[in-house]
Amino acid sequence: MMLAAPMLIAALLMGAFDRTVQTAFYVAGNGGSSYLFQNLFWSSSPRGLHRRTAGFGIVLELLPVFSRKPLWGYRLAVAGMLGVSLLSFFVWQHHLFRQRDQRRPASVYMLSTELISLPTGFIFVSAMGTIWRGRLRFTVPMLFCLAWVFKFLIGGISGVFLSDVPATSPPTAASS
Repeated sequence: MMLAAPMLIAALLMGAFDRTVQTAFYVAGNGGSSYLFQNLFWSSSPRGLHRRTAGFGIVLELLPVFSRKPLWGYRLAVAGMLGVSLLSFFVWQHHLFRQRDQRRPASVYMLSTELISLPTGFIFVSAMGTIWRGRLRFTVPMLFCLAWVFKFLIGGISGVFLSDVPATSPPTAASS
């Protein structure tokens, strides 16, 4: 958060200056770039991924308690958490997937989008390994964790297809 927040503050301050002091950071007609705002705003996206790691931690603490067995693959889960934390500073580009800069090939955006699935997959495997053959107690916290696992699975499966360039590329003039 401490590393990501300054980018968000800078983006919002420049937007406020554009509206109040009539600067031209984002006004394209005066030499600015709306693409600059998108890059500055989304480069502060680690704040969202870091909030998710707190949720991952809560679920990975609850699952062993209500599965009545230790967390499976503790080191794998820790590697997944560290991977999400580190990659969150590099995968902000996936927010610009549809508005991509034509100077970069689409595969760069696709790779940055799909890259985050590796460490989150580690966390999912650790959660599933903990549930597997556990003596589950279906209390409210455990039901919350099972719903999280289901939502995480659906999001992970759909994320692979949504990040695929041929499936989500904007139509070109030749194809329309």
